[in-house]
Amino acid sequence: MNGEFIKESDAKISIYDSALMFGDMVFEMTRSFNKKQFRLREHLERLYTGLKILRIPLKM
Repeated sequence: MNGEFIKESDAKISIYDSALMFGDMVFEMTRSFNKKQFRLREHLERLYTGLKILRIPLKM
């Protein structure tokens, strides 16, 4: 961190994380009008489809 090595056990994210190693990521943006999400279901379906295709588990 900041040019220095830290113990693997102290790291907040694994150096073997596929997002770091391969740049794997999925994102979806939504718009809102009058404080209501526009077509939220369609956005979420695209997000879940992308996660499934890349085999990225959704952890909540």
